[in-house]
Amino acid sequence: MIKLFIRKSFFDLWDNLFVLVLFNAGLLVCVAVPLIPLLFITAPGWLATVLVAASLVAACVWLAAVMAAVAEAAPGERISLRLALVSVPQALVPGFTLAMLVSALVVALWAVAPHYLAAGNVFSLVMLGLLGWFTLFCLLVGQYYLPLFVYARTRGYSTALPGIMKRCLLFFMDNSGFSFFLLGHSVFCLVVSALPAFLIPGPAGVLLNLADALYLRLFKYQWLESLPAGALSKPVPWAILLADEQARLGERSLKSLIFPWKN
Repeated sequence: MIKLFIRKSFFDLWDNLFVLVLFNAGLLVCVAVPLIPLLFITAPGWLATVLVAASLVAACVWLAAVMAAVAEAAPGERISLRLALVSVPQALVPGFTLAMLVSALVVALWAVAPHYLAAGNVFSLVMLGLLGWFTLFCLLVGQYYLPLFVYARTRGYSTALPGIMKRCLLFFMDNSGFSFFLLGHSVFCLVVSALPAFLIPGPAGVLLNLADALYLRLFKYQWLESLPAGALSKPVPWAILLADEQARLGERSLKSLIFPWKN
């Protein structure tokens, strides 16, 4: 399953390369525009805080809109910049919520970590370790927030924050090993994105990967629902469940992208 995910995410990224660049450029604009006044004035602390907060909210709203767009690519649909733009009104709530969650985590780390670092005793080291594990846990669970929000909204399910976070937690607990891999994959994509100024694959590419991951993992739950009541649990037959997706990718390879005339 992981091998198919890597192939699918790569080729989906390749097929939507130009649009992803536009998505990432839009994110850079959302981040930069609210901060422009700080380049020309010496802003008081409260104003700088407001501008940074505005930048974060704008970025998170745009990411939520992009998530709604790239979710269409998972089943093989083409995506466009227009799809993200028309999704902005629906992205206001999840985007603002995401900004609040990120702010709460950052403020908590900013307030607590220096205290334990300055203490320099065994207890403080233990607390720093626990803080690190808590942060990792938040990232592992939180990476599913936008994908599951879009999934719930498109299927008419409740999108209330407690319900979505419960789904995120349950999804992580049921797919813990894959969640660690997915987070590592996302970090790798962001590190690689540094050279091209985060334009490709960038955050939009990470969201596309998350959409692909959720799309593929949901085949397991469709299979579980098809089992008769009381059926004994058994290994998930990924090869059978993902046969159509494997066939859709076909024999595509890196060589076929670089030398298409040799196909």
